[in-house]
Amino acid sequence: MITLVKNYVDENKIQKKINIRKIISMKEVIDKPLDEIIIKIKNIDDIVKINKLSSEEGKTKVIIDVEVDKKRMSFQLNEKRKIDHKMLNLIRNEENIDVL
Repeated sequence: MITLVKNYVDENKIQKKINIRKIISMKEVIDKPLDEIIIKIKNIDDIVKINKLSSEEGKTKVIIDVEVDKKRMSFQLNEKRKIDHKMLNLIRNEENIDVL
């Protein structure tokens, strides 16, 4: 991943100069641990679908929001979990579940 900075060279703003600000490998971005995720569940029966969450202790704070009949319940897991981007994508692919 490359971060670029564009600057104009002349006063007429005709010519641009592009500088590379930062270069990060994609592996570094993908392997970076998540600090917090919020899982929104739209149906109480879909709680079973989040069993894919790792029970390993990690650095990610997990909050689960359940909305049923215009009532909203929010739960936070006692222990932080180890959640990587691969696991996050598995949860995102489930129906009626949103991940923030």
